[in-house]
Amino acid sequence: MNFKTFNNLNDTITQNLYKIPRDIDIVAGIPRSGLFPANLIALYLNKPLADLDGLLEQRLLAVGNRLDNSANFPHNPKILLVDDSIQSGQAIKQAVSKIESSNLHATWLTCVVYATSNTTNLVDIHLDVCQQPRMFQWNWCHHANLSKCCLDIDGVLCADPTHDQNDDGDKYIDFLADATPLNIPTQPIGALVTNRLEKYRKETEAWLTKHHIVYDQLIMLDLPDAATRQKLNAHAKFKADFYSKSNYTLFIESCNSQSLEISKIAGKSIYCVDSNIYYPASQIEQLRNQMKYQGYIYAANLQYRFSLLKNRIIHKVHKYMGAKNKNAA
Repeated sequence: MNFKTFNNLNDTITQNLYKIPRDIDIVAGIPRSGLFPANLIALYLNKPLADLDGLLEQRLLAVGNRLDNSANFPHNPKILLVDDSIQSGQAIKQAVSKIESSNLHATWLTCVVYATSNTTNLVDIHLDVCQQPRMFQWNWCHHANLSKCCLDIDGVLCADPTHDQNDDGDKYIDFLADATPLNIPTQPIGALVTNRLEKYRKETEAWLTKHHIVYDQLIMLDLPDAATRQKLNAHAKFKADFYSKSNYTLFIESCNSQSLEISKIAGKSIYCVDSNIYYPASQIEQLRNQMKYQGYIYAANLQYRFSLLKNRIIHKVHKYMGAKNKNAA
């Protein structure tokens, strides 16, 4: 699974601005996903911005001090029509058709941030290639590829319990019933993999049903209580063991430290919603080596500090013994 974050999107745009002609008069975004990259491109090039409907009505979006708000709509404008990605090309075709049948008397270039190798010929400009299957930070919650994913619950679908709520008792049960929603998927999920205890399955299923969340599997930690879970400290390993043995291709996790550990154990791709970092499977070995190297460095530093401390202690002992012998003499 290929995954792109907002940071990736911004980097792709800034690194490929040279592909966009500077004689563009208006940057127009195709709703909804095309509006964000169109906004970034318009900002970087200092060009007027429009959404598609506004463009057809010859309306520009309001701007700050760098552009003249009172400027008339350009005559026979050259338009950059922007979307985040292209799959079949239908969205671009429909947008172009609307411009062609309008009274704009415009010329245009079509532009997407992410194309596939098979769709680059369907647009005038593509900034990068991102092959299928793929999901983006701004659409994963509503993407059909969720059926190929594992998701954590707390911190992903709902807010984490507070320390006070996390009492493994009545307060925790109240939390499970009324947990604050964060990301509510509108597509079926492959597997929910959570460190919630098996004894809370009924309450967890009730909350998921309440929020119309559809899933194939609900994998919970089968331990007697939270104290045992804390003692074993196997939060990431539990998730990684299931993920590594499954056919799922992406794990969406809330905790960055667990994300690193899951990816290291499972050797598969993971996206952390807290840090907005995607760890692709292709970089897992590099990540493992980096963590191993950092472990070596940490151990070496400890050994060096221990050696310094030992030498200081020996020096002080020798100094003390020398002074004691001198006084005895």
